[in-house]
Amino acid sequence: MMSFQSTSLLSVVKRQYFYKLKAYIGVFGALMIVQIVGLLFSIGGGGMSGMSSGGISLSIGFYSGDIMILFTMIWAVMISITITTKAYRNSDFTFVTTRFSRNLANMAFLLTVGSVGGVTAMLSGVLLKSIAFYTLGSENVTIQHVSLVEFFIGIVATILYVILFCAIGYFIGTLVQLSKALVVFVPVLILGIITVRVDPRSGDTIMIYTSQFFGGETSLLIFLSKIICTVSVLFICSVLLSNRLEARK
Repeated sequence: MMSFQSTSLLSVVKRQYFYKLKAYIGVFGALMIVQIVGLLFSIGGGGMSGMSSGGISLSIGFYSGDIMILFTMIWAVMISITITTKAYRNSDFTFVTTRFSRNLANMAFLLTVGSVGGVTAMLSGVLLKSIAFYTLGSENVTIQHVSLVEFFIGIVATILYVILFCAIGYFIGTLVQLSKALVVFVPVLILGIITVRVDPRSGDTIMIYTSQFFGGETSLLIFLSKIICTVSVLFICSVLLSNRLEARK
C-alpha cells in the first residue's frame, strides 16, 4: 500500500513538473531579457579607476558577470513569488493534486530554472569579457586566466546562489498568501535586514553578516552544506505555511 502511494505521489509530481515547464516557458524568456539588460549595464565596465602623470591619463575598467548574476537573482525571487499566487495555484487543479505534491513540483521547477539561471549567468560573464576583448582590442585588455576547475566551481556556486534566492522568493510568496497585510510587513523586514546592525562596533548589518556567512566561505563543501540546509529550511517552512492556506472552493 505504501509503495503504491509513493508511486502515485511521484507520478503526480512528475506530471505537474513537466506541465509547469511547458506552461511557464515564459520565465526563460524573461531570464534572457534580464541577462541582456544586465549585459548592457556591464558593457561600460565596472569598478572604474584612473590616473594621470606627465600629461598621460590612464583609465582602468573591470569586466565581470556580477551584474548579470545580481539581475538573475532578482529574476529568481520574482518568478518564485509569482508561482505562489492564487492564479498559478489554481492552474494546478487541472490535475488530481494535493498541496504537498504541488509544493514538490514547484520546488523541482525552481531547482531547474535556478540551475539554468546560474549557468547562463556565468556564461553571460564569459560573453561580456569576449565582447570587451574584441571591441577594446587585445592590446588593451588583460585577461585573468581561470582554470576549468575554477570555472566549474564558479558555475556550481552561482547555481547555488540562484537556487537560494528561488527558495527565499518562494518562502516570501507563500508567506504573503497567508495574509495580504503581510505585503507591508515583507518590505519592512527587508529594510530591517539592510539597515539593522548586528555588531555596533563593526557596523555590520544583517545583510552584510549574511553575505559574509555565505560569500566568505572558502570551502566548497561547507558552502554547499550551508546553501542546502538554508534552502531546505526555507522550502520546509513554505510547505508548512501553505498547509494553512484555505482549500480552493
